[in-house]
Amino acid sequence: MSELCMITGGSGMLGRELAFRLATLGRPVRIFDIAEPRLLPDGAEFVKGDLRNPADTDPACVGVSVIYHLAALDASSSGDDIRSVNIEGTACLLESATISGVRKIVFASSSAVYGSPPPESPCHEESPLVSTGPFSMSKIAGEELCLSMAASSDIKASVIRMPIVIGPGLKDPHIMRWIVNRAVEHKPIFLGAGGRAVRHYVDSGDCADAFISASDNDVAAGHCFNVGFDKPHTDEEFARAVVRAAKSFSIIVPAPRAISDAVLQIARSTGEDPVPPDYRDGVFGDSWLATDKARALLGWSPQKRLAVSLHDFMRWHKRNLLKNIS
Repeated sequence: MSELCMITGGSGMLGRELAFRLATLGRPVRIFDIAEPRLLPDGAEFVKGDLRNPADTDPACVGVSVIYHLAALDASSSGDDIRSVNIEGTACLLESATISGVRKIVFASSSAVYGSPPPESPCHEESPLVSTGPFSMSKIAGEELCLSMAASSDIKASVIRMPIVIGPGLKDPHIMRWIVNRAVEHKPIFLGAGGRAVRHYVDSGDCADAFISASDNDVAAGHCFNVGFDKPHTDEEFARAVVRAAKSFSIIVPAPRAISDAVLQIARSTGEDPVPPDYRDGVFGDSWLATDKARALLGWSPQKRLAVSLHDFMRWHKRNLLKNIS
């Protein structure tokens, strides 16, 4: 029988994608989350629990061979909550994993660990790690906790550093979702800094495959891996791809940097800042990743392009809107 895989945060977009892919491979799956998933693969089990509570994590880890640690609060949460869940929760999970004899753990990190904006792009796995807020700090700390634990135990740990993940179920509340909503409503889309900022994205399915590749390859132990599409995209390229996927009549209006900064200042003064603290300094800066290492060591490569990922997302998004209306 295949070894039991546990996905923390398995009720989220990426966790759901990973669960179904593992189930397709014939691997038993356990979902550990504070919220019950809307849909479970056949044969999968759900365990409700809080990462910070050993009374929840200890029994959840029993019988588990591989943990995909996706559970985390995002940058929109308060600093205290992020530290509590992302750092203290990870430490609690790792202790339970060690006690239960878990063999492997793959930690979900973020391109935010390189800074916002990073000192240089593309970012390589050996690039300096720069904290720009509570979320990025929590991911840097989480990586260190996992890799340090592995160095002092029999557990093999690896890290996947993700850029912006796109897929059905995406609930990003910030600029990306704003662009999507404007396109669906056929409204003008205003882009800061002339739409020239370069960013990286990855499809949720491709990202899930990277986690599986990391757990399946012993060579991944002790390593961090960047993932992303074959190439990054400017904000204008992204917006145009969204407009095409939405079959929208929206026009794209690149705004000069000075105007963009002024608008953000006004938004912040009214308490409606659309940018989380981690990204305020680099919202118009370039941030993209070199993915050569994942290709070379894991044999991983993205199978989708941005246009296809956005098409899949937009189909889900429009169906979801119709459900809410009805």
